[in-house]
Amino acid sequence: MIIEYPELIYFIARYSYEKRQIRRKNTRGGSRGYRGSRYRCESLEDCVMQIIIREAQPGDYQAIGELIRNELGYPQTDLEKLYSRLDRMKDDDEHMTIVADMNGETVGFIGVHKGIAYNIETEYIQVFAMAVNVELQNKGIGSRLFKWVDDYANENGVERVILTSRLHRLEAHAFYESRGYVIKSYGFMKEYK
Repeated sequence: MIIEYPELIYFIARYSYEKRQIRRKNTRGGSRGYRGSRYRCESLEDCVMQIIIREAQPGDYQAIGELIRNELGYPQTDLEKLYSRLDRMKDDDEHMTIVADMNGETVGFIGVHKGIAYNIETEYIQVFAMAVNVELQNKGIGSRLFKWVDDYANENGVERVILTSRLHRLEAHAFYESRGYVIKSYGFMKEYK
């Protein structure tokens, strides 16, 4: 399933471009590039982000690994083992890894699992991971990934989506609540080494 929102993309691009133009006018020394960001634009056309939401392919695995390491805060992630798990998930009909592709570059992903529960009649979806490149956060990409989950749930008769989030990720909690998620329980974990 591919979802595109050209109006939203244009709005984001226009806002981003105008913001850069204002910054440029307020910067001494005239027109300078914006250091520190790979996502720069010199004209409105350059700013238009072509975001496609699609299923992950093996070519996306490295970017997913970097998002897990950098944005989710798991720098110790063994990438070769992750790639192997992603291959196994790709072959499993109950797991889905969905990416946000911006002009051919993977800039975000969401990983979900569809399962059966004891306490509800229909299947449920659990979001296991979601991340967007920090330089592109707050631009609607995470919302688009969750829109894919919403659409998938509606198309497949799923009545419940659940997720867990670490306690210190307060901005993520606010984002989830803005998407209609409510805090219902605590999650517990026990590790065996």
